[in-house]
Amino acid sequence: MPSTDAEGGSGVHEPSEPPAKTAEGKSSASLLKGASGAGVTTFAVTLLIILRVFALAQWRWDTAGAIMATVNLGDIPSVVVSSIYAEPLISAFIVAAGAPVVLAFTLHALRGRRRFLVGGTLFTLLLGAAGISLLVTYRWWWILPVAVAVYIASISLLRPGAPDGARRAGRLIVPGAIAVCVALQLFVAAFSSTPWIEREAISLSSGETIKGYVLEVKSGFVKILDEERDVRIVLSGDIASREIL
Repeated sequence: MPSTDAEGGSGVHEPSEPPAKTAEGKSSASLLKGASGAGVTTFAVTLLIILRVFALAQWRWDTAGAIMATVNLGDIPSVVVSSIYAEPLISAFIVAAGAPVVLAFTLHALRGRRRFLVGGTLFTLLLGAAGISLLVTYRWWWILPVAVAVYIASISLLRPGAPDGARRAGRLIVPGAIAVCVALQLFVAAFSSTPWIEREAISLSSGETIKGYVLEVKSGFVKILDEERDVRIVLSGDIASREIL
């Protein structure tokens, strides 16, 4: 017979509730989430660089390979920033619709979870600088009211007092909007053949002038991408002068 306790209970114990997450478990989950976000960012930047290189080479395999061999870590900021400025109208849409969403998401994370999103902050500052440049250059004042409207809509979906359905929608819409902005930027990268380096006129001692882009300068030779998108290697001793156009 099953034993009973002093109060006449059956002695069959109910299954206990699962223990709450420990601090170590929460920390591990946070680290995994951060690593996943870093991996997605790295993949997006790598894909952006590959698409920009192919577009610069006009999708010629051999030329793209020669250009890719000259890209180093120091070129990554130039490649990313030049992609943003390659197509002003698409960049204006990304600034007006993307920057307010990222800003709202970043502030929501800071208030709710007391977590500072470095990536979101840097992305907002970058888009903000691009927006100021677009306003000064093209006088596209429509960016401002659109950005304000998008920001108000974003914070209304993410605010603590919002209905559960709205908050769930906000948690889906905000990352989705960021993904759309990244996809648009990749689209620009795939079709923008504007290089991230300065156009030059390289005069040779033979009298020939090559107009193009200096990809790499090594001891003894210079690698140049000419206007026909051919990669030429010229001996340093054969170069009489270089002039930025």
